[in-house]
Amino acid sequence: MTVTTTPTHGDGALDPERFTGSAMEPVGIDIDAPVRVPVERYHSVEFAQLERERLWPKVWVVACSLDHVATPGDFFELRLGWDSVLIVRGDDGELRAFQNACRHRGNAICQGSGSGLTELRCVYHRWAWDLQGRLREIPSRKGFGVVRNEELPLFPVRVDTWGPLVFVNLDPDAEPLADYLEGVPDDIAWVRPDEFRCTYVTTTPVRCNWKVVSEGFSETYHIKGLHREM
Repeated sequence: MTVTTTPTHGDGALDPERFTGSAMEPVGIDIDAPVRVPVERYHSVEFAQLERERLWPKVWVVACSLDHVATPGDFFELRLGWDSVLIVRGDDGELRAFQNACRHRGNAICQGSGSGLTELRCVYHRWAWDLQGRLREIPSRKGFGVVRNEELPLFPVRVDTWGPLVFVNLDPDAEPLADYLEGVPDDIAWVRPDEFRCTYVTTTPVRCNWKVVSEGFSETYHIKGLHREM
């Protein structure tokens, strides 16, 4: 078995100069000793703030399934920390995503999920955009002076799909989703993910750092203890 660890300085900070070797070779620190993650990563407010600034706005995130936005007028809101992303199927059949914020006062345009939209209208002052994110109506427009519609579209968010899943990325310069996923599609092809359909979604709030839940579901060390039937 090949064990790959994350090279760090003694204080737990990442040390990019210690990443060496090919993907099939052990790299990093001595694997004869346990690799300890500083506990502050799980409860530090300052570290969580760094993740909000440097992690979540830069990575591809699963937003919903294609079943949520299958037909024109379907929409889905993804809450990502204090950010909100609106995914919508346009009347031209194209899938798009936008920052879910009115260009006038920043009010959220849509909440939750639904279908049948013919426009994206803010309920606060009734500014409206079409399903392609183009401004088309400002109530009492003359009170604003000269406002050109093309200058105030909704801010786009990168959106792409893999199998039945919709991904978004707030970084306009992010690498393509296919590059981000690397070998995942090939590794999981045996599951035939294209055959899956989403019938319902449940949300369970958990009072912990996100990494606790993510690591718990992604490692298999617990299977012998909790899932002995397997």
